[in-house]
Amino acid sequence: MVSFLEWIDGLGAWAPFLFILIDMLVVVLVLPGVIFTLGAGFMFGILRGSLYVIIGSTIGATIAFLIARYFFSKRATGFFLGHPKLKLVNDEFKRAG
Repeated sequence: MVSFLEWIDGLGAWAPFLFILIDMLVVVLVLPGVIFTLGAGFMFGILRGSLYVIIGSTIGATIAFLIARYFFSKRATGFFLGHPKLKLVNDEFKRAG
Protein backbone atom coordinates (compact mmCIF):
# COMPACT_ATOMS: atom_id res chain seq x y z
CA MET A 1 0.00 0.00 0.00
CA VAL A 2 2.84 2.38 0.81
CA SER A 3 4.45 1.80 -2.58
CA PHE A 4 1.09 2.50 -4.25
CA LEU A 5 0.76 5.79 -2.37
CA GLU A 6 4.34 6.67 -3.32
CA TRP A 7 3.49 5.97 -6.96
CA ILE A 8 0.47 8.27 -6.78
CA ASP A 9 2.56 10.95 -5.09
CA GLY A 10 5.08 10.75 -7.93
CA LEU A 11 2.49 11.65 -10.55
CA GLY A 12 2.81 15.35 -9.88
CA ALA A 13 -0.20 17.44 -10.88
CA TRP A 14 -2.25 14.33 -11.71
CA ALA A 15 -1.89 12.89 -8.20
CA PRO A 16 -4.91 14.71 -6.67
CA PHE A 17 -7.19 13.71 -9.55
CA LEU A 18 -6.14 10.06 -9.40
CA PHE A 19 -6.43 10.06 -5.62
CA ILE A 20 -9.98 11.44 -5.76
CA LEU A 21 -10.92 8.88 -8.42
CA ILE A 22 -9.55 5.99 -6.37
CA ASP A 23 -11.21 7.33 -3.21
CA MET A 24 -14.52 7.39 -5.07
CA LEU A 25 -14.05 3.74 -6.04
CA VAL A 26 -13.14 2.81 -2.47
CA VAL A 27 -16.43 4.29 -1.25
CA VAL A 28 -18.56 2.78 -4.04
CA LEU A 29 -17.04 -0.68 -3.60
CA VAL A 30 -17.30 -0.42 0.22
CA LEU A 31 -13.61 -1.10 0.76
CA PRO A 32 -11.75 -0.08 3.91
CA GLY A 33 -10.15 3.27 3.19
CA VAL A 34 -8.49 4.15 6.49
CA ILE A 35 -4.93 3.65 5.27
CA PHE A 36 -5.74 5.43 2.05
CA THR A 37 -7.24 8.36 3.96
CA LEU A 38 -4.25 8.60 6.27
CA GLY A 39 -2.00 8.41 3.23
CA ALA A 40 -3.68 11.52 1.86
CA GLY A 41 -2.43 13.48 4.85
CA PHE A 42 1.11 12.27 4.33
CA MET A 43 1.08 12.85 0.56
CA PHE A 44 -0.71 16.17 0.29
CA GLY A 45 -0.60 17.61 3.80
CA ILE A 46 -3.42 17.77 6.32
CA LEU A 47 -5.55 20.47 4.67
CA ARG A 48 -5.23 19.46 1.03
CA GLY A 49 -5.38 15.76 1.90
CA SER A 50 -8.56 16.30 3.91
CA LEU A 51 -10.07 18.27 1.04
CA TYR A 52 -9.28 15.50 -1.46
CA VAL A 53 -10.73 12.85 0.85
CA ILE A 54 -13.91 14.88 1.37
CA ILE A 55 -14.34 15.44 -2.37
CA GLY A 56 -13.69 11.78 -3.26
CA SER A 57 -15.86 10.41 -0.48
CA THR A 58 -18.75 12.74 -1.25
CA ILE A 59 -18.74 11.96 -4.96
CA GLY A 60 -18.36 8.25 -4.21
CA ALA A 61 -21.27 8.31 -1.77
CA THR A 62 -23.41 10.12 -4.33
CA ILE A 63 -22.58 7.51 -6.97
CA ALA A 64 -23.31 4.68 -4.52
CA PHE A 65 -26.66 6.28 -3.65
CA LEU A 66 -27.61 6.64 -7.32
CA ILE A 67 -26.64 3.03 -8.04
CA ALA A 68 -28.74 1.82 -5.12
CA ARG A 69 -31.66 4.04 -6.04
CA TYR A 70 -31.89 3.23 -9.71
CA PHE A 71 -30.58 -0.34 -9.91
CA PHE A 72 -31.68 -1.93 -6.63
CA SER A 73 -34.84 -0.07 -5.60
CA LYS A 74 -37.25 -2.77 -6.83
CA ARG A 75 -35.27 -5.48 -5.07
CA ALA A 76 -35.23 -3.51 -1.80
CA THR A 77 -38.96 -2.81 -2.07
CA GLY A 78 -39.61 -6.51 -2.59
CA PHE A 79 -37.51 -7.33 0.44
CA PHE A 80 -39.41 -4.88 2.66
CA LEU A 81 -42.82 -5.97 1.44
CA GLY A 82 -41.91 -9.65 1.83
CA HIS A 83 -41.33 -9.38 5.58
CA PRO A 84 -44.41 -8.56 7.71
CA LYS A 85 -42.62 -6.45 10.34
CA LEU A 86 -40.74 -4.46 7.74
CA LYS A 87 -43.95 -4.01 5.76
CA LEU A 88 -45.59 -2.57 8.88
CA VAL A 89 -42.77 -0.04 9.28
CA ASN A 90 -42.98 0.82 5.58
CA ASP A 91 -46.74 1.35 5.82
CA GLU A 92 -46.31 3.63 8.85
CA PHE A 93 -43.75 5.73 7.00
CA LYS A 94 -46.06 6.04 4.01
CA ARG A 95 -48.98 7.07 6.21
CA ALA A 96 -47.03 9.54 8.35
CA GLY A 97 -44.95 10.92 5.50
